[in-house]
Amino acid sequence: MALVLIVDDHVSVARSLVKLLTASGFEARAVPNGAEALAFLRSHDVSLVLLDMSMPDMTGIEVLEALRVPEGQPNPPPVIMFSGDDDETNRDEAARLGAVDFVSKVNPTGLLRVIESHIRRTDPAA
Repeated sequence: MALVLIVDDHVSVARSLVKLLTASGFEARAVPNGAEALAFLRSHDVSLVLLDMSMPDMTGIEVLEALRVPEGQPNPPPVIMFSGDDDETNRDEAARLGAVDFVSKVNPTGLLRVIESHIRRTDPAA
């Protein structure tokens, strides 16, 4: 079963996404910040990361940068960035750093379609 890690400082959003993904047949875990996400990724085989762009302490871009440095995750999972706003600069920066997609937080159905599509591409058994 594909494991999706949700990284979002808004607990209610994270809970809703865990429920949505679990009901759709995925295993989903949520962490509230970038530091916990990086620690989780070091100890779990994650199929995909759903990463909030705007978080205190460590932004989604900073987490993405940490995943891409040589001493970071050797084979980082695909990362889908998500945000409540649609800032083109954020999209461009996320793409430059290797995010596979950037979606709106306010459209859970569209978010689920994007997640399913990326999981199928990277994990055909899922």
